[in-house]
Amino acid sequence: MPIQDAKEKTLPTQSQIMPIFMEILLERGSITPPEMVEILADRFALTEEQLALKCNSRKDIPKFYNAVCWVRNKLADKGLVDRSFKGIWKLTADAGSIVKSGSYEFSPSSDKSNGDESTESAIAKEDYREPHFEQIVSSIKEQGLLMKKETILRYHCSLKSRHFVIVSGVSGSGKTWLAQAYAQAIDARSVVVAVSPSWTSNEDLVGYLNPLDNVYRDTDFSLFLRECSEHYDYAIESGVVPRPYHLILDEMNLARVEYYFAKFLSAMEIGSRNQSATIELGAESIVLPPNLFVVGTVNVDETVQAFSDKVFDRAQLIEICTELHEIAERMENEPYKEMVVALWECVKPVAPFSFRTIDDIRSYIREAGELGISWEGALDHQIVQKILPKINGSKVEVGAALRNIISLVPGFPLTKTKSVKMLESFENYGFCSYF
Repeated sequence: MPIQDAKEKTLPTQSQIMPIFMEILLERGSITPPEMVEILADRFALTEEQLALKCNSRKDIPKFYNAVCWVRNKLADKGLVDRSFKGIWKLTADAGSIVKSGSYEFSPSSDKSNGDESTESAIAKEDYREPHFEQIVSSIKEQGLLMKKETILRYHCSLKSRHFVIVSGVSGSGKTWLAQAYAQAIDARSVVVAVSPSWTSNEDLVGYLNPLDNVYRDTDFSLFLRECSEHYDYAIESGVVPRPYHLILDEMNLARVEYYFAKFLSAMEIGSRNQSATIELGAESIVLPPNLFVVGTVNVDETVQAFSDKVFDRAQLIEICTELHEIAERMENEPYKEMVVALWECVKPVAPFSFRTIDDIRSYIREAGELGISWEGALDHQIVQKILPKINGSKVEVGAALRNIISLVPGFPLTKTKSVKMLESFENYGFCSYF
């Protein structure tokens, strides 16, 4: 018997769809998406006019189909639908026991996994309101990230003006942490996507349509893009301001950016001119919503790929520079503070290190101290294990840095022995490395 009057023009909500979806799936075990949509449409007595309604930002996707897919994703999050069968919606092996145990409620409003209430009912309740800038700065500080207010201000304004920001700096300077801490401070939904050196095409980033089974193979990037687009649709339909979504590409220049990011980069440029920009995910076109922000973190060393002017021209670039007084402040009142600061000045021209290295050194010395090892002995270990491995190359500054280290650590046997060996290699062959 139809659940909804055929004359009713309002589409069923996700909360209404979910229990019927599970009832059908429990009865059949597996089903194709078109079959599920057809059965649900019949159960809710939807008209052809209702089924033809399209999403606001995804013009080629019917609203009802989009809602049904959303329900399927939420059920997959609960462990009820197997994600590995993307062409078929199939129950997991544990689905029956989960339902019988009563540990699952058939209501999307009860789902708050990872603290993210990304449900239709939550979206419709109130507008998203961004905190005041001073609140953002305070929140970032409370998360433990010591970042200059000026840097946070530049990052804040860059996101507002461009939606694509590149953050550069030496390894361990807090680039990814800044992106994550800022997103948390403004209550944005965020995801970190690690870029692989093996990426050579757009498909590595956005996924691809498998020609063997005609099923689209999503990536973390494309799934996040879909979720952002769905959220924007539901927010606009509810008449509220949508929540921002921050996509963080970690170490984005480990691979050639122009190879894997070309399509998305072009789409973002079109979108920046207030035009409709889409990304093709197989047969589906996703309109880039205005609540999507992209942040790329980059290291600048010999292991990464260079950027072209095309990339820099389409982004805001922020460089995080670690200064001497920041290193000193990080060491607080530690007895080895002056030694570490002196080492930082020695290696800065050839192998600068930042806060992650400082924190690792402090943690090691603290653990070694509990075993009765002096801070001098523990710091000797750490210079050999954390600082000297960064020094290599044929520049004149390499030899100067090693000489300065040798003169600085006469009472550190491990450091002196290794530094002398590296300096001998540099003087004999014009090149040195740790190994």
